[in-house]
Amino acid sequence: MGGESADRPVPDAAARTPARPIVTVVVGGGIAGLVAAWVRAQAGDHVLVLEASEQVGGTVRGATLDLADGSTVTVDVGAESFATRTPAVADLARDLGLAVVQPDPLGAWAYAAERAHDDPDAPLRPVAVPLPRTATLGIPTSPWSRDVRRALGTWGALRAWWDLGMPRTPVPPPDRPWSLADWVRERLGETVLDRLVAPVAGGVHSADPATLDPRTVAPQLVAAYEKTGSLLRAASQVAAAPGRGKDKPGSPVAGVEGGMHRIVDELVDAIEAAGGAVRTGVRVDALVRNGDGDGWVVRAGDEQVAAARVVAATPRRVATDLLGDLLPPATAHPRHGSDVQLVTLVLDAPALDAAPRGTGVLVAPSADVRAKGLTHATAKWPWLRAALPVHRHVVRLSYGRAGDPGHTRVPDVDEALADASRLLGVTLDRAAVVGHLGTHWPDALAPAVSFDRERAEAAQAAAPGLTVVGGWVAGTGLAAVVGHARAAVTPPAIA
Repeated sequence: MGGESADRPVPDAAARTPARPIVTVVVGGGIAGLVAAWVRAQAGDHVLVLEASEQVGGTVRGATLDLADGSTVTVDVGAESFATRTPAVADLARDLGLAVVQPDPLGAWAYAAERAHDDPDAPLRPVAVPLPRTATLGIPTSPWSRDVRRALGTWGALRAWWDLGMPRTPVPPPDRPWSLADWVRERLGETVLDRLVAPVAGGVHSADPATLDPRTVAPQLVAAYEKTGSLLRAASQVAAAPGRGKDKPGSPVAGVEGGMHRIVDELVDAIEAAGGAVRTGVRVDALVRNGDGDGWVVRAGDEQVAAARVVAATPRRVATDLLGDLLPPATAHPRHGSDVQLVTLVLDAPALDAAPRGTGVLVAPSADVRAKGLTHATAKWPWLRAALPVHRHVVRLSYGRAGDPGHTRVPDVDEALADASRLLGVTLDRAAVVGHLGTHWPDALAPAVSFDRERAEAAQAAAPGLTVVGGWVAGTGLAAVVGHARAAVTPPAIA
């Protein structure tokens, strides 16, 4: 009942080295590096991708689980969907010949812990509520809609409605601390914060809203608030923006039929079909500019590869080492990312046929479970549900929050089952488990910050033929990473 990687095997490195001169070397075979390599290969460059690990794709990865009955199932063990706030990922998938699919419109739930408002000394109690259909970071757009009243209750909805009549409070200056929790509590009340914003912000940003600055995580919301003077009106304005769906609770997302990992397979195939090569297990030691400033030498162990262009598609710490003096000194020290652990459970559980928590659950940091979120994958994705026998379900739990580096151990099956039972409201025992797999993603929640983008842009300006891509420059999420990587290596961004 274990699992193995579903990534395509990469042949011997020497056999994959291109025979003709390299035009573009991409250092890093995560999704940003593969997208950049594919774009340049389609433009006619002869491309070489060098990845230090044994697998490409970064956090877009699949795995095949061997089940107790002798069958198998392949699932995503990294990103399983993408935000549709921009068309970047959907366009990429379609360009690769993949089918973009929508999740089941069941919607997701929120799970939190709260005290009775008339008794501050009362113990915390768990609360599970369906997420409103139209919201921004959990902030509802219409406090009197049926789904919002169901989530907040009459008093909670009334308190949120007061926002519309409250005087405008100014956004603090940049040098003053400000948290999403304080903002929501002031404008909309504790119930909105506890039941909606804390679970959604915790799921989207893997952090307590008390640690999130709205100017960083929701600049569009802040800009809309400064125009309208109301947090409800601002949330409504952002939710109505192009690219935002209005028919599904939570953040609008989509997926790929067969799993997100298929994007990686197709990118590698397309790069190779265009004459490029993808090599794994190759750690680049140095990027050296030619003496005349025209072209590069990429050093990896005893190997040297000459290239006209170099794309640095590595994590921040690796890029800092490789680019050296090309990167201006950091004006601040970015915090390191926290680890993320995933536990995938394959269950024979008729009680889950009714999808008791819709497509999944987002969990507030205050809740009585360690998991920060649960995805009921077979409820969320019809293609996966159709591929499995009746009563068989795939449930994935996610662990690890930003700023909390202490939890690096992947929970065992019993811990994950206990969390799943609480979150789903259904008792699940060990006998229901027909397959499971734990996955550890180190440093997965490293944030992108504005001064990093400025440093990368300065390095590119100082070194013709250099492009820097990746989450530390582009921002969080596939939509940001894919869109940035594609634009960064497309003319006129690259000559």
